[in-house]
Amino acid sequence: AQKPAFLTEQIAKEVVEAVMQMLRTTPSISSELRRLDMGHICVLVPVTREESGPYQVLFEKSFGDKKKWPYPFDQICNDKSHQIWTGASDGGSVTPHTLFIGDTPFWGGVKREGIVVAFSGVQEWFDRMIASVVADMIIARAHHAFNAWMNDERNQESCFVSP
Repeated sequence: AQKPAFLTEQIAKEVVEAVMQMLRTTPSISSELRRLDMGHICVLVPVTREESGPYQVLFEKSFGDKKKWPYPFDQICNDKSHQIWTGASDGGSVTPHTLFIGDTPFWGGVKREGIVVAFSGVQEWFDRMIASVVADMIIARAHHAFNAWMNDERNQESCFVSP
């Protein structure tokens, strides 16, 4: 599957690591988050026009020992991200009338500028905060990569992206 040209898996990985490090090393925030040492994050991006399905997973990562998780954070996170992508959830609340059998009743993610980021592992409002920071940072990094490409003289005449 073709991935976005400027929002790479590497950018997502670096941003997730930076955000988690920031949260762990900021006592005023980390003291409010339960289970910051365990959880799961997922970043969804659109597929190309030639492919089937509305989205693909660009990056996902689990934190902590899954055997010690009190809940299946990876399944909850993946369900959240699917529900946000399809509009069954806005990521900031539960929408009971759009839930199907087997859907998670939890929220905690965002849809921004064509991507979805969801997190599961802490309180839902902090799940959403983590997803929001990650989403905004990866969008900014993708814009930075795009601007670098646009400023490269070899690409000045191009009408199509080809990094």
